[in-house]
Amino acid sequence: EEAQLAIHRNDLTLLRAMGDQTCRDCERFGYFPDPLEGELLTFQGYLHCFSGFYAGWCKMDSSRLASLLYHIDIPEKLLPLQYGCRNPVEMAELILKRELIKVVIRKHYSH
Repeated sequence: EEAQLAIHRNDLTLLRAMGDQTCRDCERFGYFPDPLEGELLTFQGYLHCFSGFYAGWCKMDSSRLASLLYHIDIPEKLLPLQYGCRNPVEMAELILKRELIKVVIRKHYSH
């Protein structure tokens, strides 16, 4: 799965769709990241930006994170302790990978 996902990490259209999907999902639970786009032309750029938002949410109000992660469909076996607040970069990467998978599946089945 990781190798298949790596193929799509360089597709700018898919990355932008991943950023949009991530923002929409977060906003449903009262988390409002700035739009994840602009100069973010790489998966690592999105990860750097989004992990900062996630770290802030852990400090401010982590009460809704469980619902957000369930909605995004992060498998429970992959969830780190305290919803990834000990390592927000790792958690942000799990979230973005899952969002990218959703975007790729949607694109594949929309034809």
